[in-house]
Amino acid sequence: LRTASTQAGRRMGRKRRGTRPPGVIGGDFLTLQSKTSQNDDTKHKSSSGLWLLEAAHRWLGISIQGKQQSSRRTLGSAKYRLTAFLSIETLWLWVMGLSAESLANTFAGPLMEPFAFISRFLHNTDHAVAVLNLSGSAMEGAIIWFAENKVQFRNPPLLLVTRSGFCSVWTSLTAVVEQAARSDLTWVQGLRYISVMLVLGVLFNVLGRKLASFVLAPLLESYKLVRRKGKTVVDLSETIWDDVLFYVCLFLMLAACLVCHQGVVPYELHDLLSGFFWVPISFAFGQVIEGNAQYESVQWGTWRCNAVACGLLVPCCLLSTHFQSASSFSMYRKFVGSFLGALSSFNGTSSDTAQLLLSRGGRGAAAGNLGLNFLTMALVSFAIRGISQWDLSAFLDLDKPYQAAISLQSQYFSEL
Repeated sequence: LRTASTQAGRRMGRKRRGTRPPGVIGGDFLTLQSKTSQNDDTKHKSSSGLWLLEAAHRWLGISIQGKQQSSRRTLGSAKYRLTAFLSIETLWLWVMGLSAESLANTFAGPLMEPFAFISRFLHNTDHAVAVLNLSGSAMEGAIIWFAENKVQFRNPPLLLVTRSGFCSVWTSLTAVVEQAARSDLTWVQGLRYISVMLVLGVLFNVLGRKLASFVLAPLLESYKLVRRKGKTVVDLSETIWDDVLFYVCLFLMLAACLVCHQGVVPYELHDLLSGFFWVPISFAFGQVIEGNAQYESVQWGTWRCNAVACGLLVPCCLLSTHFQSASSFSMYRKFVGSFLGALSSFNGTSSDTAQLLLSRGGRGAAAGNLGLNFLTMALVSFAIRGISQWDLSAFLDLDKPYQAAISLQSQYFSEL
C-alpha cells in the first residue's frame, strides 16, 4: 500500500510540474518549459496591447485583424526601411519635431489671431511667442500626468517622444529672449517680460496636469480607453496605430509644404524645408549637450541646452544687420527660429520647475532652477541690447581692421 501511494504521489507531482514530452530530457525539458512560459507572456502582452483596437472596433467600426496577426505590419513598409539605420525612438523624435515645425509655421498662424489681445499685457510683444510657449507648457504637463498615472506606451515611447520632439520644437526659449531684447522695450520691461513668461510657463504646466486629471482622464475613462485605477501598458508595435499616426504626421508635413508652395499661408516653402533640415541637427546636438544624468535639484542638462542656445543667439543678432539679401536673412531666421528654438527648451524649463515645485521639499530647488534660467536669459538680453548699438560694417572691409577696432572701442566708451 505504501508503495502504491508513493507511486501515485509521484504521478500527481509530475502532472503538477508538467509532463515531459517524449524524447526531451534533462536541461532540454527546462529550456522548453521556459520558452513556453515566455510565449504565454508574449501572448498575454499582445492581448493587453489590443485594447485600442478593440475600442476602435466598438466605437468607430474599424475591423481588427486576428490576435495571431497582431504583430504583423500592414502600413509601414516605408517607415521600417528608415528604422534600418535609425532607432525607433530617433525616428519618432524626428517625426514629432518635423510635425511641430510644419504646424507651428503654417496652420497655427490663423488659429492664434484671436489671441492677439495677449500682447497688450506683455508690452506689445509678439503674441504668437506667448501662445506657442504657454500652450506647449500646458501640453507637456498633461502628457507628464498621463505618463505617471494612466498609460505607458512602448515601441515607440509615444509620450516621451511627444515631449522631447513635438513640444520642444513647438516652444522656444530663445524667442522669449529675442522679444525681451527688442529696441522698443526698456531693460526693465524686458526683465519683466522674461520673468512673467517663466512664471506663466510653470503655471500653465501645472494647469495642464490638472486639466488632464479632472477633464481628460474622466472623459477617456467613460469611453473605456484607459483604466480607472492603475496604469495601462501598450506596445504600439503590436497594433496598427503606430502606422496610422506615422502617416498622419507625414500627411501633415506634405500638406504644410503644399500650402506654402501655393501661397495659401504667408510662409515660403524654402523656409519650411530649411526648418526640416535644422530640426534633426538640433536634436542630435541637444542630446550631446544635455546628457543622460538625472538631477534632484537644478536640472543642469536642460539649463546647458538653454545656455548654449542663448549664447549662440548673441553672435547671430550681431551679424543679422549685415545680411543684406533676402535669402541670407531667411537663412539666419531659420537658424535662429528652428535650430536655436528647438535646442532651447521653454517647455523643459517649465516642466522641470513644476516637477520640483510639486515634489515634497522641492520649492527651494524649483526657485533655484527658475532663477538660474532667468539669470541666463537676462544676461543674454543685455548682451543683445549692447551689441545692437555697434557698427561692424568696417570689419567687413579687410583693408581697415585697425580703424574698425578703434571705432568699435570708441563706440563702447561713448555708451558707458
